[in-house]
Amino acid sequence: RQYTSAFSKRNIDFEVIYSGKAFLVKAICNILKEEGLSLDVSSGGELYTALSVGFSPDKIFFHGNNKSQEEIEFAVKEKIGTMMVDNEYELDLINQIAKELKSKVKIMLRVTPGIDTHTHKYIQTGQADSKFGIDISKVPDFIKKVLSKKHIIYNGLHCHLGSQIFDLSPYVLAIKEIVKLTRKIKDIEGIDTPNLNLGGGLGVKYLESDLPPSIENFVNLIVDNVENEARKNNLIMPKILIEPGRSIVAEAGITLYTIGTIKEIPG
Repeated sequence: RQYTSAFSKRNIDFEVIYSGKAFLVKAICNILKEEGLSLDVSSGGELYTALSVGFSPDKIFFHGNNKSQEEIEFAVKEKIGTMMVDNEYELDLINQIAKELKSKVKIMLRVTPGIDTHTHKYIQTGQADSKFGIDISKVPDFIKKVLSKKHIIYNGLHCHLGSQIFDLSPYVLAIKEIVKLTRKIKDIEGIDTPNLNLGGGLGVKYLESDLPPSIENFVNLIVDNVENEARKNNLIMPKILIEPGRSIVAEAGITLYTIGTIKEIPG
């Protein structure tokens, strides 16, 4: 509610997409339905969980850099809202399956903006050597391949910088690069990029010394910078999508441990 409230104050088009990898069970899916949030999933199992409680397929975004053919077929048959494309192999496979099923699939391209974040290397995902996404310099050529596919509908760009982020300055840099990219796509292909998905990653307080930004400050920084960069690049204001996960559920409970066996080591 803090996310939707903060965005609503800005009078823009937005969508809050809960990141299922943070914690996904049927009860969570029902809460998301009640609150009007969308959902991102990263496996066929997560997609099945969401659909089993009647979650609207058009509000589901399917992530992952190694989706199986079976998972893609499942998603296309269920007519989920958007497939996130990570690489050329996946683009070809989605188009082939959509053709066989006589369907068209909305996709967003996951872009690696080349931004390093001040978080642990294991949860960084936006840097140039990330296993996720398409290098930002290669996207203009990749877009040509997207537009050549008869069963693919280009629906926007996506990036995700990492998790447990306290310093918001990388978002400013990422937005600048992503909006410049949309300008380049507009100049080369003559098309607008209707949606910008800026991922999630907002940190939460685990330690007394942790000082995470507020959700409202996070949202305002994103909106301010997208508005400014769109204006500077003479572009229409895109719809802004974000994917919070940890910042929604991390403080919903705590884990308590008791000491069991103690092993004494000499020295």
